[in-house]
Amino acid sequence: DLPCRKIGGIGRVLEMKLADALNVRTCGDLIDNLPECYCVLGKSAAMGFLHEVALGCGECGGPTDDGEEDDERVIRRKGLGNERTFRPVRGVAALTEKLVRIAGLVSERLVKHDMRAAKWTLKLKTTDFRISTRDTATKKTGKDKYVRSVKAIVKLLKPLLLEAIGEAEAAGTPLEIRLMGVRSSDFEGQYVPLARGQTTLKDVKMKPASPPRPQPAAPAAQKTLADVKFKPVSPPPPRSTHP
Repeated sequence: DLPCRKIGGIGRVLEMKLADALNVRTCGDLIDNLPECYCVLGKSAAMGFLHEVALGCGECGGPTDDGEEDDERVIRRKGLGNERTFRPVRGVAALTEKLVRIAGLVSERLVKHDMRAAKWTLKLKTTDFRISTRDTATKKTGKDKYVRSVKAIVKLLKPLLLEAIGEAEAAGTPLEIRLMGVRSSDFEGQYVPLARGQTTLKDVKMKPASPPRPQPAAPAAQKTLADVKFKPVSPPPPRSTHP
């Protein structure tokens, strides 16, 4: 009965598409309507994501980077970020201010999870709903390439923002943004402890399958009149000829 909107990655637009086109509003509806979803979405990344959501599956466990044995109490984190929608904004100063604010939100989450990242992505959505992403990474090596401070994040992503502004101005259309996002990935120690009470598929104890029920014996074949063998009728006794 969990609403689809409660799943990370399903936003307002996808929620409306699932509800209007497929009458899917909960995860239960999703798993009941997977064939219809395949017909609409085909073999796309979105369909693969919805399939995993319906089944409650995800990547978990796995070997550590140094080749040690699997640890069932850790999960691999692929990325961590934040994005914000706001009134249309243009200009270097105003857009940089937005970047600093969103970088601060991501930095707080990294500190909370005691994580650092080496790869960073800047997401921009313009007022005409064009979305672009630009990636960058620190040029340092070893542990120095992982950062999480606001200053370090802005230092990495501001050149990407200025690049986007310059390309728009060169095309004669000043960059006007209504959404900005910052995402981090390639973490230092990508395996983090499970949250308290969180389990993995390995913790689920599956019940053994019940033996198949015995099939009832086939009913005896019914006989028809053609199968019945009638005895020949005896001729009637001769009538007496005495007066």
